[in-house]
Amino acid sequence: GMGVLYSVSPFVSEAFGDGHGHKAIGILRSALTVTVGISIVFYILMAIVGHNFSIFREREVVTGLAERFLKVLNYSTPMLIFFTVGKQFMDGQGRTRVSMVVMLIGLVFNIFLNWVLIYGHLGL
Repeated sequence: GMGVLYSVSPFVSEAFGDGHGHKAIGILRSALTVTVGISIVFYILMAIVGHNFSIFREREVVTGLAERFLKVLNYSTPMLIFFTVGKQFMDGQGRTRVSMVVMLIGLVFNIFLNWVLIYGHLGL
């Protein structure tokens, strides 16, 4: 799935290296089109698995938790795939600092939300 999107970086790098930056925009558009297709396929597959999780014959508690988890995961997967395209595009231009800053901001945000939501601080 997402491995297909890792080809964006070398193609964009080649386009910029040859002095054809306009080709990189076409590569980005194609990658975004592929991303939409992959997102739709993953969304449908995860919805099917989440809806039919009982075929794994787990305990009801596990099945209920897994179905809810897969539902949340299903909504976040397209965002991960779109981020991957953007990261690969920026990496192909040699602008890796942008990706690093975005990932560090996400890490700090994740630590804070874990502190609040998992450990119950701030009254939640």
